[in-house]
Amino acid sequence: MNPTRKRTLLRLSVVLAAGLAVLAWTLANRSRGVIIENHSGQTVKVLNVTLGGETKTFHDVPEGKPMTETFKAGGDDLLTVDGRLANDTQIRFSGKPGGDLHFLIPPDGMMIQRPKKNQGP
Repeated sequence: MNPTRKRTLLRLSVVLAAGLAVLAWTLANRSRGVIIENHSGQTVKVLNVTLGGETKTFHDVPEGKPMTETFKAGGDDLLTVDGRLANDTQIRFSGKPGGDLHFLIPPDGMMIQRPKKNQGP
């Protein structure tokens, strides 16, 4: 193999490795939006949402109002939610939610992931 070809292959491999490193860093450090809709029939007095070690707190959120926040988190970070409704019903959730971070709080306070809308044919 001639020296020119070796240098070209070395340069290409360095560029490829750098590109893969940037792609991995981008995927690991992206922002994720969380939406939690209050359908409980009462005010959410307090709600602490933690994702990727970052905690956001909401206070006195009325019925029907969504709570939205952006977190710097990877795809496999743990989501925890802890709070209470106006009648002191506890709101708790903990898990790895996957791709869609859109949740509902029903009257019983047991947070559920919003069902995906059916896509037409």
